[in-house]
Amino acid sequence: MTNNDKLAFAAIMSRIATRYRHERIEMDDEIDFELLKEWSLPQINIAIQEHMKHPERGRFMPRPADLCLHLQKMPKDQKGAWNSVSGKFVRTLPTPKFQKGPESDKSASDYLAKLKEKIKRNSASTNGNQRG
Repeated sequence: MTNNDKLAFAAIMSRIATRYRHERIEMDDEIDFELLKEWSLPQINIAIQEHMKHPERGRFMPRPADLCLHLQKMPKDQKGAWNSVSGKFVRTLPTPKFQKGPESDKSASDYLAKLKEKIKRNSASTNGNQRG
């Protein structure tokens, strides 16, 4: 991944966190990005799917080490990633596409703010259901 992929990576991880009802903070995205930046977003998407399918580990939010178990089996170049999975691309975890230019930063920020708000609402409703 490159620095241009940071927002898309954060959006993917926020979506996964919502699925696992796990709250993430901005620092999580920064640390995870640094640890996983040698792989491409499509490869990370595939690793997330593979993690989620695992009968034991898949019950928990994936950490970089969990994803690395799957990523280390893949070639590091983009072309090799497509070949290694026979053209199978993650359809359930689309990479958000933002326009380039000054408006893109605002739209990406708005998108992430909405995701974070949704996570908070889901967490609040889940916590409320567990108390009653």
